[in-house]
Amino acid sequence: MSAEQARRVGELAGRSGHEDIFDGTVVEGALRRGDVVVVTYNESHIQKVLGSTGRSVRVEAV
Repeated sequence: MSAEQARRVGELAGRSGHEDIFDGTVVEGALRRGDVVVVTYNESHIQKVLGSTGRSVRVEAV
């Protein structure tokens, strides 16, 4: 992870109030790459982080 990516993940954690860096990293990567879907076992955590961004990515639970 680059220093810039780490900063963006930290900003997501701060804005969302969700401290799980793994969830923030998933969201940061999806937004940076322009992904249209995130597949996760913890949909509520990803939705919480995404909700702080004002951007939309479909979240699929597995």
